[in-house]
Amino acid sequence: MLSVAELMTPRSQLATLTRDAPLEAARAVMASRQIRHIPIVDGQDHVVGILSHRDILAASGRATAEGDAGKADRVPVSQVMTTDVEVVDRRVGLRAAGEFMHRHRFGCLPVVRDDVLVGLITDSDFLEVALSLLEQAEAAEPEETEPEEAESPA
Repeated sequence: MLSVAELMTPRSQLATLTRDAPLEAARAVMASRQIRHIPIVDGQDHVVGILSHRDILAASGRATAEGDAGKADRVPVSQVMTTDVEVVDRRVGLRAAGEFMHRHRFGCLPVVRDDVLVGLITDSDFLEVALSLLEQAEAAEPEETEPEEAESPA
């Protein structure tokens, strides 16, 4: 059984922010790293929230509707992030984690060990696995040959 730890992006490669970081910083991190989710952590690397690209877009839309487009950039992520975050232990099987994410329509799950963030697994990680499996399946298929045309009597 493959575990979440084998597919996740490890903590050393993750971008994280604290709850007092401004949305402007989150927007910059997402753009520069081409990511859609940022775990929000406290000083001990406990997950206290998750910030998604959609959260930033929604905050920007509200600020624009209120007539202060620049206001969203100054708002701390704590006012926009999701705080009711599901996490997964690094030892959980990939299938169980994937089914959970699919059932709840989650784009990512923070991965923890003893309640400390050790990684992040995303729907994109599962898509990469699916594409790799499809590629392997296609490579294992026999090549299709076109049927020879039957000659008709003339």
